Amino acid sequence: MELKAYANRRGVSIIGDIPIYVAYDSADVWANKEMFQLDQRNRPTAVAGVPPDYFCEDGQLWGNPLYDWKRMKADGYAWWCERMSFMMELFDGVRIDHFRGLESYFSIPAGETTARNGV
Repeated sequence: MELKAYANRRGVSIIGDIPIYVAYDSADVWANKEMFQLDQRNRPTAVAGVPPDYFCEDGQLWGNPLYDWKRMKADGYAWWCERMSFMMELFDGVRIDHFRGLESYFSIPAGETTARNGV
């Protein structure tokens, strides 16, 4: 916070960068299991990635747990609001890496070894 205040006093804005997805073993998933597509044992039922294309015939299997968007919508996307609110305390602006994931995403069944069977 001191660095941000120092920069701001000198007319410098700080832009932060956060990924669209979080890691399965993150505090985000551990503390908010209901916000992710997890089974009864809290394991992902589907994971993130990119479909096969000209550059990669297997696609990209990122492996991050996917959000349960219906559940998030039910509480007004509170998890996202809190995440962004905290980021705005740290930074003057925030860039969401792979922002398109807020509009649509590629879902791969958990346990797959490639992204070929995703939708």
